[in-house]
Amino acid sequence: MTTRIFDLVDALRSHRHVLEQKINRLQELVRTVDSTIMHVVGEIDMSKSDCLKRSAKKTKEYERRARLQYDPPSLTVVTNAGTAIDLKAE
Repeated sequence: MTTRIFDLVDALRSHRHVLEQKINRLQELVRTVDSTIMHVVGEIDMSKSDCLKRSAKKTKEYERRARLQYDPPSLTVVTNAGTAIDLKAE
């Protein structure tokens, strides 16, 4: 009987997947910075809600991770907008 302690190929594939996720996140940040620059120099109009839309998606992911990681009876998180969210209530 062979015990498989470490599978190099699986580890490399997993690492590659994580790297791809980080690349996607960085590309999104670059697009956000580009749009902000264009807005500041007057090339495009961006409302405050347009700026916040880009971060709202990621905020939900952070909330989910906090809920999974900490899961206390009550976990309240204060968002960048200053609103408090009780993560156990959701």
